[in-house]
Amino acid sequence: MIFLVAPKTGSTAAREYLRTQKFYPLHLTGQQSIPGFCGGANRNHRWLTGCPGGWTAAVTVRNHWDALVSWWAYTYAARGEQKFDRAFVESLMDDTHRSWFWPDPHRMWGAYTEHADTILRHETLEDDLSAWLDRPVALPQRNVSAQRAGRHYSEFYDSDLRDFVGEWYRDEIEELGYSFLEQEAHRATR
Repeated sequence: MIFLVAPKTGSTAAREYLRTQKFYPLHLTGQQSIPGFCGGANRNHRWLTGCPGGWTAAVTVRNHWDALVSWWAYTYAARGEQKFDRAFVESLMDDTHRSWFWPDPHRMWGAYTEHADTILRHETLEDDLSAWLDRPVALPQRNVSAQRAGRHYSEFYDSDLRDFVGEWYRDEIEELGYSFLEQEAHRATR
């Protein structure tokens, strides 16, 4: 089993748990690779092109609107450098930021999901990880940002910004079954 670590998805807590269970999560950055995998360079990342026989890979994804607020709170809000607005969101979609975490301009998680057999959702991560591992899992809360002050991600959006993000990531949002306001948590497993 291989866990692909994607940014701003709860992967830190999952990664730490998996390490205690003698799993070694894979970060798709730098020059890391796994024997038996065929990798190719894409900007600053090293991507997998397939699992060897008998291996399965999982990745965590997150609601796109929520992930952008989380990225802002974690990276900029603590330093008071950037307001969460359309200019900020557009700045994450330019070549500089995309080359680090989201290399495909219209797919936040595509570089990860295309190599995963199982997709775990941030919103139901503990349950999804338990199902993938076929045993109960208790994850610690990690990287909880004080800048959000417990506010739901929807409070950071006006209708224009909500629609802009929805249109920008439309295909992937539909593929993963997300909506702006999650009515219920549900699993998306291939």
